[in-house]
Amino acid sequence: MANLRQKPPQFYVSCDFGTGYSGIAYAVRMKPDDICYVAFHDDGGYCKTPTLLSYVAATGKLKAFGSLAQESFNKKNDFLISNFKMNLHKTNKAPDCPPQYRPAGMSDLDLIVDYLRGITREAISYLANEFGSTFKERDIQWCLTVPAIWEAEAKSEMKQAAIRAGMIHGPGCPMGEGSPHDLIFANEPEAASLYSIRNCNPEIQEGDCILIVDNGAGTTDIIAHKLVDGKVKEIKKGDGEPVGGSSVDKNFLKYLRQRFPNFSKFEEDHPNEIVPLVKEFEKVKKTFGKGRRTDDVLFEPRSMKFCRKVLISDEDSDDDDDDDTDTFTIPENAMKQIFDPVVDTIVKAVDKFLDTNFKYLVMVGGFSTSPYLESVIRDRYKGSGTIKDVIKPPNPGAAVMMGAVMYAMDPSIITGRFARKTYGVQMCREFDPNKQYSSRATFVERGDKKWEDGVFDKYVGIGEEVQFDQAVIRTYTPLSPHQSSMAIKIFITDNPNPDYTEGEPEAEVEIPLPGTGMDRNVECSFFFGKTDIEIKVTNDDGDTKQIPMMFLSSKSK
Repeated sequence: MANLRQKPPQFYVSCDFGTGYSGIAYAVRMKPDDICYVAFHDDGGYCKTPTLLSYVAATGKLKAFGSLAQESFNKKNDFLISNFKMNLHKTNKAPDCPPQYRPAGMSDLDLIVDYLRGITREAISYLANEFGSTFKERDIQWCLTVPAIWEAEAKSEMKQAAIRAGMIHGPGCPMGEGSPHDLIFANEPEAASLYSIRNCNPEIQEGDCILIVDNGAGTTDIIAHKLVDGKVKEIKKGDGEPVGGSSVDKNFLKYLRQRFPNFSKFEEDHPNEIVPLVKEFEKVKKTFGKGRRTDDVLFEPRSMKFCRKVLISDEDSDDDDDDDTDTFTIPENAMKQIFDPVVDTIVKAVDKFLDTNFKYLVMVGGFSTSPYLESVIRDRYKGSGTIKDVIKPPNPGAAVMMGAVMYAMDPSIITGRFARKTYGVQMCREFDPNKQYSSRATFVERGDKKWEDGVFDKYVGIGEEVQFDQAVIRTYTPLSPHQSSMAIKIFITDNPNPDYTEGEPEAEVEIPLPGTGMDRNVECSFFFGKTDIEIKVTNDDGDTKQIPMMFLSSKSK
């Protein structure tokens, strides 16, 4: 029987899993330039569907995902869950979806699995209907987008979620589902860059340096690229912040708590009213600043319970700017206070790149459609000296998912990146009596030799440029004749040149040692120039296989 992993995929399908909205795009192998997106439910012609889940509160049973989750949502009997993606991000100290707002016992990863499963099965059904008998699930090359600021551990968890969701084969994949082709991750701003290079007007040309600012709902990712020989090279280490359109939503809720004394109690008593309320605010968010006007905004909540419990209860307050108890005005200065902390954070992140000259700053992502954010970015950077112009591709909200299809077809199109962290292992180094050791050095005696202990053997340093196919190679040998595997502990740090390891290792790699005897060698190749860390081992017989890096915190869950 033919090895399915060796057969080239026929369909390249991206899943842009976003904090606020998610989408699917695809292309057929025979028509690589014809990239389309899946139309979900009835989302008003938009290329994505909301990242929402609804569950029956009494049973914890999943009802629906996407726009159908909101349409079928029963406020008395259901949970409506949003903003769960960024809970995987290490620095997200305050979870956006606390346990009391979800079915009992459901973890953040469980929510992600349910959403990915819903969008995966919907996409497969759509493609099967579109291509008929020529479509087979096993012929899909899946590409899942992730924020560039996410660390390797979050990507590892996302891969486990994709397996459990039936996207790809692996332990925990539902029987009869999934593709045998290994999952590809695409960094969101990189995918957006590929889309922009192909679609922007004015045209991005050979040799141009561009600054991609991907303003999403949960993150702002910034990456600096140069177009070289038809491919893309990173020219400065990327950066970003865990802020975006959903951060504006949080500030809106904060404003309501400050303005209406009863709102905090309303949140506590009626948690299921909050997500629909925020969704209504999105309409206001998308128009504020349009035509460079920042007027007062009339907000018309459809929630009768909100009107009754909050607005009417507070109608005797000092606010007398509303005539109707089912509407209220948000003053211009208040709207700016809702937006400005987020916009200022984005501006500060962009400012870090101003030591480099760029032809274009390219705005992509759903939050880039905000007229207010766009006006601030244009006013500050267009013709600023280091940035010639500020541009947007057509449909900036689709840039990531469409570009991810392009990336899946040729991951080597991103030829070089800068390492986001320092990776290495702990080792012992033979004592040198002529060397002056630091006060931090520790030593151990083994047999008749003295060794310097806890030395950091660096594989790659943070900020170092690494090429796509550049490998860091180490050779390992067994410690005993019958040893069948070896666990290599990986240390990860922000220190570019550590002398010694600190704390506990964050990950490990289980290296197989086939055969017996002490003269066995296994060559281990680490690739840090790809979207995800790739590890390949080659034994004495020349057999090569790819192995995963297991994060110890995930292993203990």
